[in-house]
Amino acid sequence: MTAHGSTETAIQALRLRVHDYLLKPAPPAQIVASVKKGLARREARVKGRGASSLAPTDEPVFEFRFKDGTVADLSRRMIRKNKKVAHLTPAEGRLLHVLLVNSGKVFSHRELVLLVQGYDTSPQEAPEVLRPLVSRLRHKLEDFPDLMNSISSVRGTGYVYEANGN
Repeated sequence: MTAHGSTETAIQALRLRVHDYLLKPAPPAQIVASVKKGLARREARVKGRGASSLAPTDEPVFEFRFKDGTVADLSRRMIRKNKKVAHLTPAEGRLLHVLLVNSGKVFSHRELVLLVQGYDTSPQEAPEVLRPLVSRLRHKLEDFPDLMNSISSVRGTGYVYEANGN
């Protein structure tokens, strides 16, 4: 939405893959219609990619137990082993859940942003959105080395969780 619309800014917006270009003052009905249209497009993209089958489901697969005694209780967004506990943010919990449920699958940065944060990004922007989240998650998992070391960066692609027999 802009108060200073021009052909140049409209072209730039299209290049950045915006779904709509509104000039101020826009009537509320037009804004609501634009948001609905954007959400419908996003839902269609998610279904088209089959990503919904990779996202956390309604099935109660929220607790993961590892050989070293680590327990990832993702319903409570908590990792624990003996007396050590790490609390995860909702986004960290969703990221860990997607990776654990899909052990061995390499996810692109872009796929993970869509599955974890719920929005689509450009291939250039996705790593920048995801890196801080992965960094915070890895920092919290430092007390749980078997779990932390099972999450690997795939250079130029994204991330994977490899069970290593856990």
